Amino acid sequence: MELVGWEKDRFVVIVIDPELEAWMWQDNPHIAKAFGFNKSSSLRDWLCSQGLWPLDSPKPPDPKLAFEKTLKVSQAKIPCLQKNLFFSLTAQESKIYLGRLV
Repeated sequence: MELVGWEKDRFVVIVIDPELEAWMWQDNPHIAKAFGFNKSSSLRDWLCSQGLWPLDSPKPPDPKLAFEKTLKVSQAKIPCLQKNLFFSLTAQESKIYLGRLV
């Protein structure tokens, strides 16, 4: 960041471990609810039946494709256009609230 002109006190680096996709794609009712997924099976079971999430994998190999297919069968609006989806999911799951760097 400094190499492109940012001052040291004007940015922070955040490392998410495990990667964000592994954290978001859980067999969890909050994730299914955020996507508007309301089938009788869990979201993970449904994605497995569609060949989009192998049982031995912590996340779908192609998270974008899994996301798109889920939206096609869900009742949700397009979450990527909803400003607070990420914050809503993080608050529900981990009760972590992110502050803003001033």
